Amino acid sequence: ENVCFVGFQQDTLSSVVYSTKSKLRYDSINGENEDVILEQCKLDLLKLASPDAILRLSKSKFDSEFEIVSKTYFGLKLFSLADYLQQLSRNAVTVENYSIPKLSFVTTHSSLLTETDISELVDILEAYFSPEDHLNIMNLYLNQFQTEKEFLSSINDLLTSVPPDTEERNFVLIQCEDGYSNHDLISCAKFKMLEILSELKSNLNPNFHILFIVRLLSTRQDSSFSGYCGLPWDSVHIDELRPSHH
Repeated sequence: ENVCFVGFQQDTLSSVVYSTKSKLRYDSINGENEDVILEQCKLDLLKLASPDAILRLSKSKFDSEFEIVSKTYFGLKLFSLADYLQQLSRNAVTVENYSIPKLSFVTTHSSLLTETDISELVDILEAYFSPEDHLNIMNLYLNQFQTEKEFLSSINDLLTSVPPDTEERNFVLIQCEDGYSNHDLISCAKFKMLEILSELKSNLNPNFHILFIVRLLSTRQDSSFSGYCGLPWDSVHIDELRPSHH
Protein backbone atom coordinates (compact mmCIF):
# COMPACT_ATOMS: atom_id res chain seq x y z
CA GLU A 1 0.00 0.00 0.00
CA ASN A 2 2.80 2.47 0.76
CA VAL A 3 3.84 2.26 -2.91
CA CYS A 4 0.39 3.35 -4.09
CA PHE A 5 -0.51 5.68 -1.22
CA VAL A 6 2.39 7.86 -0.15
CA GLY A 7 3.26 7.33 3.51
CA PHE A 8 0.67 4.60 4.05
CA GLN A 9 0.89 2.99 7.50
CA GLN A 10 -0.96 0.21 9.30
CA ASP A 11 -3.10 2.76 11.12
CA THR A 12 -3.82 4.95 8.08
CA LEU A 13 -7.23 3.44 7.32
CA SER A 14 -8.45 3.73 10.89
CA SER A 15 -7.15 7.31 11.06
CA VAL A 16 -8.98 8.21 7.84
CA VAL A 17 -12.25 6.77 9.18
CA TYR A 18 -11.89 8.53 12.53
CA SER A 19 -11.08 11.88 10.91
CA THR A 20 -13.96 11.57 8.45
CA LYS A 21 -16.46 10.82 11.21
CA SER A 22 -15.11 13.78 13.20
CA LYS A 23 -15.58 16.10 10.23
CA LEU A 24 -19.12 14.89 9.63
CA ARG A 25 -20.35 14.61 13.20
CA TYR A 26 -21.98 18.05 13.08
CA ASP A 27 -23.70 17.21 9.80
CA SER A 28 -27.24 16.23 10.87
CA ILE A 29 -27.99 14.81 7.41
CA ASN A 30 -24.82 12.89 6.50
CA GLY A 31 -23.03 12.51 9.83
CA GLU A 32 -24.31 8.96 10.43
CA ASN A 33 -24.71 7.94 6.79
CA GLU A 34 -22.30 5.04 6.28
CA ASP A 35 -22.33 5.42 2.49
CA VAL A 36 -21.36 9.08 2.75
CA ILE A 37 -18.64 8.28 5.28
CA LEU A 38 -17.26 5.52 3.05
CA GLU A 39 -17.13 7.76 -0.03
CA GLN A 40 -15.41 10.54 1.90
CA CYS A 41 -12.87 8.05 3.26
CA LYS A 42 -12.13 6.91 -0.29
CA LEU A 43 -11.56 10.51 -1.38
CA ASP A 44 -9.23 11.24 1.54
CA LEU A 45 -7.24 8.09 0.79
CA LEU A 46 -7.06 8.90 -2.93
CA LYS A 47 -5.51 12.27 -2.04
CA LEU A 48 -2.46 10.31 -0.86
CA ALA A 49 -2.07 8.37 -4.12
CA SER A 50 0.58 9.07 -6.71
CA PRO A 51 -0.49 9.60 -10.35
CA ASP A 52 1.75 6.71 -11.38
CA ALA A 53 -0.06 4.35 -9.02
CA ILE A 54 -3.43 5.36 -10.46
CA LEU A 55 -2.23 4.73 -14.02
CA ARG A 56 -0.75 1.34 -13.06
CA LEU A 57 -4.18 0.32 -11.81
CA SER A 58 -5.25 -0.37 -15.41
CA LYS A 59 -2.64 -3.14 -15.66
CA SER A 60 -3.35 -4.72 -12.28
CA LYS A 61 -5.92 -7.20 -10.97
CA PHE A 62 -8.09 -4.18 -10.15
CA ASP A 63 -8.25 -3.04 -13.77
CA SER A 64 -12.08 -3.13 -13.69
CA GLU A 65 -11.95 -0.26 -11.18
CA PHE A 66 -9.58 1.86 -13.24
CA GLU A 67 -12.12 4.06 -15.02
CA ILE A 68 -14.05 5.17 -11.96
CA VAL A 69 -10.97 5.48 -9.73
CA SER A 70 -8.97 7.48 -12.28
CA LYS A 71 -11.93 9.76 -12.98
CA THR A 72 -12.36 10.42 -9.26
CA TYR A 73 -8.63 10.93 -8.67
CA PHE A 74 -8.04 13.33 -11.54
CA GLY A 75 -11.24 15.11 -10.56
CA LEU A 76 -9.45 16.10 -7.35
CA LYS A 77 -7.21 18.31 -9.53
CA LEU A 78 -4.01 17.86 -7.55
CA PHE A 79 -1.95 18.74 -10.62
CA SER A 80 0.12 21.44 -8.92
CA LEU A 81 0.34 23.46 -5.73
CA ALA A 82 -1.50 26.32 -7.43
CA ASP A 83 -4.45 24.03 -8.20
CA TYR A 84 -4.53 22.83 -4.61
CA LEU A 85 -4.39 26.33 -3.11
CA GLN A 86 -7.31 27.40 -5.27
CA GLN A 87 -9.35 24.46 -3.99
CA LEU A 88 -8.23 25.09 -0.43
CA SER A 89 -9.62 28.61 -0.60
CA ARG A 90 -12.95 27.37 -1.96
CA ASN A 91 -13.40 24.44 0.40
CA ALA A 92 -12.48 25.68 3.86
CA VAL A 93 -13.19 23.13 6.60
CA THR A 94 -14.14 24.12 10.12
CA VAL A 95 -13.04 21.67 12.80
CA GLU A 96 -13.49 22.89 16.36
CA ASN A 97 -10.66 25.20 17.45
CA TYR A 98 -8.58 24.49 14.36
CA SER A 99 -10.77 26.25 11.81
CA ILE A 100 -8.36 29.21 11.99
CA PRO A 101 -6.00 28.92 10.26
CA LYS A 102 -6.26 26.01 7.81
CA LEU A 103 -3.55 23.36 7.97
CA SER A 104 -2.23 21.16 5.18
CA PHE A 105 0.43 18.47 5.00
CA VAL A 106 1.69 18.06 1.44
CA THR A 107 4.10 15.41 0.21
CA THR A 108 5.78 15.66 -3.18
CA HIS A 109 8.35 13.91 -5.35
CA SER A 110 9.36 17.14 -7.06
CA SER A 111 12.06 19.55 -5.94
CA LEU A 112 10.97 22.19 -3.46
CA LEU A 113 9.85 25.60 -4.62
CA THR A 114 12.41 28.35 -5.16
CA GLU A 115 11.73 32.05 -4.74
CA THR A 116 11.26 32.30 -8.51
CA ASP A 117 8.67 29.49 -8.37
CA ILE A 118 6.85 31.26 -5.56
CA SER A 119 6.75 34.52 -7.52
CA GLU A 120 5.13 32.63 -10.38
CA LEU A 121 2.73 30.98 -7.93
CA VAL A 122 1.66 34.43 -6.73
CA ASP A 123 0.99 35.49 -10.33
CA ILE A 124 -1.16 32.41 -10.95
CA LEU A 125 -3.19 32.89 -7.78
CA GLU A 126 -3.64 36.63 -8.32
CA ALA A 127 -5.11 35.84 -11.74
CA TYR A 128 -7.48 33.35 -10.11
CA PHE A 129 -8.70 35.46 -7.18
CA SER A 130 -10.65 38.67 -7.54
CA PRO A 131 -8.71 41.96 -7.84
CA GLU A 132 -9.94 42.94 -4.37
CA ASP A 133 -8.17 39.97 -2.80
CA HIS A 134 -4.75 40.80 -1.42
CA LEU A 135 -2.39 37.85 -1.57
CA ASN A 136 0.66 37.16 0.55
CA ILE A 137 2.84 34.04 0.41
CA MET A 138 5.48 33.56 3.08
CA ASN A 139 8.09 30.88 2.54
CA LEU A 140 10.22 29.13 5.16
CA TYR A 141 12.53 26.13 4.99
CA LEU A 142 12.28 23.92 8.06
CA ASN A 143 15.94 22.99 7.79
CA GLN A 144 16.96 26.65 8.10
CA PHE A 145 16.18 26.71 11.82
CA GLN A 146 18.97 25.76 14.16
CA THR A 147 16.83 25.46 17.29
CA GLU A 148 13.22 24.81 18.28
CA LYS A 149 13.11 28.25 19.90
CA GLU A 150 14.11 29.90 16.63
CA PHE A 151 11.36 28.05 14.76
CA LEU A 152 8.68 28.92 17.32
CA SER A 153 9.71 32.57 17.37
CA SER A 154 9.56 32.86 13.57
CA ILE A 155 6.13 31.20 13.34
CA ASN A 156 4.75 33.28 16.17
CA ASP A 157 6.00 36.48 14.54
CA LEU A 158 4.45 35.49 11.22
CA LEU A 159 1.06 34.62 12.65
CA THR A 160 0.81 37.72 14.81
CA SER A 161 2.09 40.11 12.13
CA VAL A 162 -1.29 40.12 10.41
CA PRO A 163 -4.20 41.69 12.36
CA PRO A 164 -7.22 39.36 12.86
CA ASP A 165 -9.52 41.66 10.87
CA THR A 166 -7.30 41.88 7.77
CA GLU A 167 -8.94 40.27 4.73
CA GLU A 168 -5.85 39.46 2.68
CA ARG A 169 -5.15 35.82 1.92
CA ASN A 170 -2.02 34.59 3.68
CA PHE A 171 -0.27 31.37 2.74
CA VAL A 172 2.65 30.16 4.89
CA LEU A 173 4.77 27.50 3.16
CA ILE A 174 7.07 25.50 5.43
CA GLN A 175 9.19 23.38 3.10
CA CYS A 176 11.40 20.48 4.09
CA GLU A 177 13.86 18.33 2.15
CA ASP A 178 14.01 14.54 2.46
CA GLY A 179 11.02 13.73 4.62
CA TYR A 180 12.32 10.24 5.28
CA SER A 181 15.50 11.49 6.96
CA ASN A 182 13.75 14.40 8.69
CA HIS A 183 10.69 12.50 9.90
CA ASP A 184 11.28 13.28 13.59
CA LEU A 185 12.00 16.94 12.86
CA ILE A 186 8.76 17.26 10.86
CA SER A 187 6.69 15.53 13.54
CA CYS A 188 8.09 17.85 16.20
CA ALA A 189 7.44 20.95 14.06
CA LYS A 190 3.83 19.90 13.41
CA PHE A 191 3.23 19.33 17.11
CA LYS A 192 4.73 22.69 18.03
CA MET A 193 2.62 24.35 15.35
CA LEU A 194 -0.55 23.06 16.98
CA GLU A 195 0.68 24.33 20.35
CA ILE A 196 1.19 27.82 18.94
CA LEU A 197 -2.24 27.85 17.31
CA SER A 198 -3.85 26.71 20.54
CA GLU A 199 -2.15 29.51 22.46
CA LEU A 200 -3.04 32.24 19.97
CA LYS A 201 -6.58 31.07 19.13
CA SER A 202 -8.89 34.09 18.71
CA ASN A 203 -5.99 36.41 17.90
CA LEU A 204 -5.37 34.66 14.58
CA ASN A 205 -6.37 35.95 11.20
CA PRO A 206 -9.02 33.64 9.64
CA ASN A 207 -7.43 33.86 6.19
CA PHE A 208 -4.21 32.06 7.08
CA HIS A 209 -3.36 28.79 5.33
CA ILE A 210 -0.33 26.94 6.70
CA LEU A 211 1.21 24.23 4.56
CA PHE A 212 4.00 21.82 5.42
CA ILE A 213 5.49 20.76 2.07
CA VAL A 214 7.73 17.70 2.37
CA ARG A 215 9.85 16.34 -0.41
CA LEU A 216 10.19 12.55 -0.59
CA LEU A 217 12.74 10.85 -2.79
CA SER A 218 10.84 8.53 -5.15
CA THR A 219 13.79 6.13 -5.22
CA ARG A 220 13.60 5.57 -1.48
CA GLN A 221 10.98 4.12 0.85
CA ASP A 222 10.75 4.39 4.63
CA SER A 223 8.15 2.37 6.49
CA SER A 224 8.14 4.81 9.43
CA PHE A 225 7.05 7.87 7.44
CA SER A 226 3.34 8.68 7.59
CA GLY A 227 1.75 10.73 4.82
CA TYR A 228 -1.62 10.97 6.57
CA CYS A 229 -1.79 13.22 9.61
CA GLY A 230 -5.48 13.19 10.49
CA LEU A 231 -7.33 16.19 11.81
CA PRO A 232 -6.82 19.09 11.85
CA TRP A 233 -4.51 18.54 8.85
CA ASP A 234 -5.58 18.09 5.25
CA SER A 235 -3.16 15.47 3.91
CA VAL A 236 -2.43 15.36 0.18
CA HIS A 237 0.22 14.16 -2.25
CA ILE A 238 1.06 16.54 -5.10
CA ASP A 239 3.56 14.76 -7.31
CA GLU A 240 4.74 17.92 -9.10
CA LEU A 241 4.41 21.24 -7.29
CA ARG A 242 4.84 23.36 -10.40
CA PRO A 243 2.25 23.82 -13.16
CA SER A 244 2.57 21.32 -16.01
CA HIS A 245 4.08 23.81 -18.49
CA HIS A 246 7.31 23.39 -16.51
